[in-house]
Amino acid sequence: MNNFSASIVLCEMSLQEFVDMSSDERMNGFGGYVGVQPMMNCNADLGARFQAMQSSTINSVSDGVYS
Repeated sequence: MNNFSASIVLCEMSLQEFVDMSSDERMNGFGGYVGVQPMMNCNADLGARFQAMQSSTINSVSDGVYS
């Protein structure tokens, strides 16, 4: 997402609120303003980051870090 698109989002809500939205909610809320493809790219990036965080947590638990 470019700076202009981010400013549109952040004028409407906090970053945490945006991140907590579902992909469909983000698309429906902002796809018309920033474009469908940029919003799809943003959703894909957020999804990949969430998956990496979950994977990291699972690996840490299995390695005994949280024991």
